Order: sequence, then structure tokens, then C-alpha cells
Amino acid sequence: MRRRASSVERQLYRGRQIAKYNEEVLSSGVGELKELRSTDLDVEAAKHRYGVFKESTWDALQSLREVFFYHLINAQGGIEEVEQNIFNELQYQSSLELEPGTFEIVRGIPLADEIIVHARQELVRRLDGYARENRALFSQIAELINAKFIPIIKRHAISGRAVINNEDEVLSDPLALTMLIDIFSDRGYHAVIDKQLTRIPERVNLETGEIEYRPNTTYRIRIYFEGSEIRMSGRSKGG
Repeated sequence: MRRRASSVERQLYRGRQIAKYNEEVLSSGVGELKELRSTDLDVEAAKHRYGVFKESTWDALQSLREVFFYHLINAQGGIEEVEQNIFNELQYQSSLELEPGTFEIVRGIPLADEIIVHARQELVRRLDGYARENRALFSQIAELINAKFIPIIKRHAISGRAVINNEDEVLSDPLALTMLIDIFSDRGYHAVIDKQLTRIPERVNLETGEIEYRPNTTYRIRIYFEGSEIRMSGRSKGG
């Protein structure tokens, strides 16, 4: 109500100022007449105009917050106060913007929003491509996940996090690792893979005493997903 009263008062004040100005123009013959709207003269018309703004424009402005970053400026108060509010807001907004030289350096790096907007479509395209062009390997990775990964993931269903070490030779193919990540993503998991290279003692040269090693690659796969919340019984809550 306070905002509506303030808006109506501003409209009527503007009407009085325009009416006074137009009278001076008519009496002096100098200057051009300004438009005097009905909402600047009639209280009910001014209230109706504010109602239309509140019901239509205001809701649209609020929904824009989901797309554009903006601030509303308090226009209540005197002219000097409103001008200062506008100046302060512009000054604040400019502090959020990079300088042209800085922006030129980083502009080539895509925004996160730009990357994820088509992520699902790209994922589907890749999965379909695996099935058409590398079906044998794709099926092998899916079987590996189902046989070796899912049983471990099920045991971590509450925490929503599982760390799995695997040394399967099929993962030595870089495409296999990409397939593994994409399959998990399609199924609602987030997978992160670390490749760890180690050497395992295999035999000792009895003549020289030198230990012979064989190279070994371990793939540590971290799986993240939404865990299960355990509902405590009423008895447990009560102690």
C-alpha cells in the first residue's frame, strides 16, 4: 500500500508540474506543450495504472531475474536522492565488469553455462556413436561396469560416494575411459578417473641381486551420486 501511495503521489505531482508548465507556455507563447496524461490528473486512474504495472510488468521483471542479472533502484525520495541511488548502482555495476584488456585475455574460455547447456544432447550423440562405431568395446565397458562396479556402488548407496580401483586391461584404451565416464553420466552418476602407474616386484636376479619389476596401471574411479537418507524411527528420535 505504501508503494502504491508513493507511486500515485509521484504521478499526480508530475501532472501538476506539467500543467503548470503548459500554462506558462500558453501565456508566453514560448516553448512546446508537454503531454498531460489522465493518470497524472485523476487519483483513480493513477491507482489503476499502478495496478496494471504491479500485475503485469512487475511479475515479468521478477521472472527476468532467472535470465538476467539486474538490480532495482529505489526511486522514492527527492530528485537528488534518486540520482544518487542511480549513480551508486552504476558505480557498483561497473565494479563487477572486467576491464577491456582483462576480458580480451579470458574471453576465449567458454562460460560454464555455455558448456552445460547442450551437454545432454552431446552425451546422447556420443553414446549412440559408440554403439554404432565401437559396439564391441562399448558392450565390454558396460559389462565391466555392471559386473565389477555396480556391486561396490550398491554397498555405498547411503553415502553416495564410492572409490573403486580397477586394473582391467580394457581400460588402457583411452576411448574406453571416455565411454566409462559417459555411461555413468547417462545413468545419473558422476565419475572421475585417476590413472596411477606403479612397478610391482616380479623376480630377483640371483646373480646380481637386482629386482626386476613389471609395470602396473591402476585406475582409481571415484563415483558420486545422490545418496540415500536414512529415516530415523520415532523411537530413535525420542531417545
